[in-house]
Amino acid sequence: MPPLPIQRERRIVGTSLKMYFDLPSTLRYIDAVAQLSSAAKQANVDLFVIPDFVTLLPSAEKLKDTGIQLGAQDTYSDDKGAFTGE
Repeated sequence: MPPLPIQRERRIVGTSLKMYFDLPSTLRYIDAVAQLSSAAKQANVDLFVIPDFVTLLPSAEKLKDTGIQLGAQDTYSDDKGAFTGE
């Protein structure tokens, strides 16, 4: 991969986890994203992640000392899947 230019347009990159993961899987994912914080800052990239509502507080705790933004979404009556609410 070629080196990144010195001045680069700011980018935003992220994901909605919908309801694909259980709590342990979500927190492992959040930990992995948190490890990208420094590299993203150097590359002029803002990262965000949107877990399901029931994992919001533990996710916020894991991301509190990073530059990664946290979004919120509600849940659905199914146990898991590509749902974000009613």
